[in-house]
Parts: sequence; C-alpha cells; structure tokens
Amino acid sequence: MALLFLDSFDHSGTTGAMVLKKWDVDNGIAIISTTTVRTGTGALFLQSSGALLKVIPLPGDVFILGCAIRCPAWPTSTNLVEFLEGATLHVALAVNASGFLVVKRDTTVLATATSGPLAINTWYYLEVKVVVHDSAGSVAVRIDAVPLTFSASLTGVDTRNGGTGNVDRLGLRGGGGTGVFVDDLYLCDDAGTTNNDFLGICVVERLLPSTGNGDLTDFTPSTGTDHGALVDENPPTDDTDYNTGDTVGQQDCYQYPSLALTGAILGIQTNLYARKTDAGARTVAPIVRLGSVTYPGAAVAPTTSYKYLTEVRETNPATGLAWTSADITALQAGMKIVS
Repeated sequence: MALLFLDSFDHSGTTGAMVLKKWDVDNGIAIISTTTVRTGTGALFLQSSGALLKVIPLPGDVFILGCAIRCPAWPTSTNLVEFLEGATLHVALAVNASGFLVVKRDTTVLATATSGPLAINTWYYLEVKVVVHDSAGSVAVRIDAVPLTFSASLTGVDTRNGGTGNVDRLGLRGGGGTGVFVDDLYLCDDAGTTNNDFLGICVVERLLPSTGNGDLTDFTPSTGTDHGALVDENPPTDDTDYNTGDTVGQQDCYQYPSLALTGAILGIQTNLYARKTDAGARTVAPIVRLGSVTYPGAAVAPTTSYKYLTEVRETNPATGLAWTSADITALQAGMKIVS
C-alpha cells in the first residue's frame, strides 16, 4: 500500500482534544478552526508553539506528504513539517522571514527555496517527498503542484540524522509566530504501483453516516432502533448514544451520502470510532459492503478509550479498480467483531 493516511480535519468538531483521537501526540495547543478553512467544515490550527505527531504504521525511508497550509505571519522560530525516527529528527521543512521554504537535516540547513516567496494569509497546497539516506538522500518540494527550485541540490545528499534511517513519525508544528493552519492532508510511501509519488493538489472529503439502517444491524442501539442516528454526530458523543456488540461475528453497517466533490478518487479511509468495555482482549475490523457482499479490512484492537481506528482502501474491493463516485454512493461501511 502506498496511501497510508488521510485527514480532512472535519471529524473533530471544534475541540482540540478530538484531534488526538486520530493523531498520537499533541502538546495541547492544537485546535480546530471552523472559520479559516480550505475545504469542508474545519482546519487544523497549530498555535505558535503547537506540535502534533502521527505514528506511521509502516516505517520506511521514503515518504510523501501533501497538505494545504496557510500562515497568518511567517513562522520562523520552529519547523512546519518534520520526518522523525523516534526522537531523532531526520528532515524538516521550515520557512524563513521572507517567506521562502527551507529544507533542513535536523538543524542543518540543506537548501533554501529560490522560487516563491509564499504570501501570508494564503492557502497553498504543499507537497514534500523525502528519501532518508546518509549519501543518496533527497528532498523534493512542490507548491500547488509546481516544483520549487532551491539554492543547492537536494539530490544525492545526506538526509539521515543517525538512527537506522527509517522514518516512523510525522510531525506538524505551529512554527512560532502566529501559528499555522493545515487542511486536506495525505501521507504516502513509495510502495506499490499507484499513489507512490506526488498526488497533486488534493481535497479530503468527510462523509458522516446517514440516519436509518444499513443491511447489517447485529449491534444493539443504546436507544431506539435507528442505528445510523446513533453514530452521525460530529464530534462523536461517546457514551451518550452508540451501537454496541459483544459477540464474535456481529456486524453493523451504515449508509452514507453521495460525494459533493468531483474528480478522481485516490482512496477512501474508514474511521472506526470505538472502544472496548471490558478488560478482555478484543479485535474488530472495518467493513465496506457493496451490493450484497461484505469486505472486511484488517483486524485492529480497540482500547478502553475512544479512538479513531483508520484504514485506507485505494481500490474498490469488488472490482479491483479505482473508486468512482457511484461506488461511494452505493457503499455501506461499518464494523465487524473479529475476536
């Protein structure tokens, strides 16, 4: 798989605490803006010293990040983006006081962009591809799908700051100053034959379950009989209303509205918002249902606290082809208890 993770930042309501349901570490200064957004209903706002960390499920030495960014002022005191191995910072992207992007290995400046500069209070779609290696490393950066030029070559350079050279964490920072807005984020590696390089200018659209029942209704609603109505809130209401199951093999799936956007669909991400309610081991799997066939994803283990359990599917499992808008309109998605 090449497409690893997506975030529209529209699942989090307005509370910064909800960001951690999908990300892994937050220093407490990440919030969701509903007024300054690129698309959808929300955008991440990392305040001046804000930092957000995502553990990458499949560590490697090549990653591609795409996200929309907007700076109210030039954030020159910390980085914007970091590719890390544990606490070891391999490659970082920052911006200088003139609005030019800067590529660093840890704190050593490798090159400064000569194309630009960026403008404040303007949305740009930033993409960066990083190859970590102590002699054959490289960094390539694009703004709105246009490659940037730099003051020095970023091919065949040292991008490894110790460690094994494998990146296992993605970091986003507020950069100091007045903070940074982030929206419509994707993360890829170079595996496979699709989605293994720059994806271009992207939008991530959030779809919430519709009211009503899907084809599979094994779970028990906390109230009433409308399964979809208990999982359609943004943000989720945790134990206020929910569907619950306790038997291996039980499945619950929901209907969804059609996409508002048009264009090629590079993948979908299911986001199970779940927790277990006892001390025993439990695994669940996301499911998508097309026609009368259900396609389970990989089993994951929920904890006793609510968390988004995400999985990306780059192709329609019924056809093996890229998703279409009609596929999304027809699908149902939900959860299966595996063990």
